[in-house]
Amino acid sequence: MPEPPRAEPEVPAVVPAPAAGERKARSGGRRSEGRKPAAAQPSAEPDLKQLGLPTEREAVIAYLREYEGLGPKSVQSLVDAFGPSGVFRALRDHPERVREVVSGARGERLVEAWHKDYQRRVKAQARKQAGSRGARGRRGGRGGKRTTRGS
Repeated sequence: MPEPPRAEPEVPAVVPAPAAGERKARSGGRRSEGRKPAAAQPSAEPDLKQLGLPTEREAVIAYLREYEGLGPKSVQSLVDAFGPSGVFRALRDHPERVREVVSGARGERLVEAWHKDYQRRVKAQARKQAGSRGARGRRGGRGGKRTTRGS
């Protein structure tokens, strides 16, 4: 008696690798209980108030006027478009929208200057927080004047 034909094992379809810049999709799996989705997790960005940025309308206008090439009309347009409490958030999170309000070279210079200012403030805030964590300061020593024995 001839043997019945064997069924070929199914070979999974070849999935192309993701293109440059794309993320690989996760296969189905259960999400662990209590874990927040990535979008809902708090961002690593520091709070703008902690960075010492102004929040009052006139103070925001005066602060933005310090950026080179930004005149009173451009500053007024930014504050009108985003509000005094939203200007710095827009500069940080949505620079393309800021460039729509202040276009051309001025918009580019503003975004670049803001980015440098923001990075400087973030670093200063990190140093400030690191310094307040311990009583020993940056070097970790006991502090005070260093002396040599026998002098």
